Amino acid sequence: MSQDWKNRWEGKWVVITGASAGIGLEFAKLLAAAGANLVLTARRTDRLQQTATGLKSAHNVNVEVFSADLTQPAASAQIHAFTAGKKIEVEFLINNAGFALYGVFESLDDPDIRRMFDTNLFGVMNVIRGILPHFRSRKAGHIVNISSGGGIFSLPAMSLYCASKFALEGFSEEEVAYILAADVAEIRRLADIAGREMAAEIATDVLIIEDETFIAMDLESLVRNLGHNVIGVARTHSDAVALAKNKKPGLILADIQLADGSSGLDAVNELLKVFEVPVVFITAYPERFLTGERPEPAFLISKPFQPAMVSAVASQALFFQRNSRNRAPRVA
Repeated sequence: MSQDWKNRWEGKWVVITGASAGIGLEFAKLLAAAGANLVLTARRTDRLQQTATGLKSAHNVNVEVFSADLTQPAASAQIHAFTAGKKIEVEFLINNAGFALYGVFESLDDPDIRRMFDTNLFGVMNVIRGILPHFRSRKAGHIVNISSGGGIFSLPAMSLYCASKFALEGFSEEEVAYILAADVAEIRRLADIAGREMAAEIATDVLIIEDETFIAMDLESLVRNLGHNVIGVARTHSDAVALAKNKKPGLILADIQLADGSSGLDAVNELLKVFEVPVVFITAYPERFLTGERPEPAFLISKPFQPAMVSAVASQALFFQRNSRNRAPRVA
């Protein structure tokens, strides 16, 4: 972890919703390691207490916990009353709480749909509404809304989840534009700059395993625009293994069926026996993975792909394996 990163967070108070598991928990670990003080909220107090105890012991930071169910309208006011009562000067809010419903629309029950929207959208709005007066009085503050690739492109059997995230994306743009007294176009420009700065924090060397020239060129351009360095494009199993063993990438984007009839999957599995690296499979043959005969990959994109999907999934893969190199071998 860089000193600049620690300087940015050390001693600052950060509220994280949905902090008992998943991305919220990972944020808590990352920020505590950088010296930030935390207010962790979620429904499960036992998990929050366990996390708080571990982070305080490991990093000597202040960690407060507060049980909150964001589907309840009063939860936001309760969170802010808690921080005010503790005289905590909150500088950052990370709106992370959320969950997904899976299934076709007509198969899902209305109460479950409303609970998801109350958490993913209205809960976020309520927490922001509650903290804005505090930020305005300080004339400073930062709000991070955790959205999803599902707020940019639709996903099969997740139409309602995507609807909640599309709404969050639209709300976030309009709300930021209002707060900053700017138009939406300017906010999008600033968000693009911020995205590039965030990507630079996880910039890495990328190996592309793809035999189709134009697709490889598209991926190479996309990866470079995200701030990463492309160490090479491999068209065969043997090329991929040789490139990766020579330069050890921090991320692999891989097709399955390669130019000489060899397998990108076999190449990846051979490499994962040597070193740990996050892998995103981009393939026209997803059914070759989804057999149930072996562990299935966490990051799988079907061709033809949308650039926004590749960007989002690659960033997620890197976020969850920031320190992916030199760990125990595994098999895809």
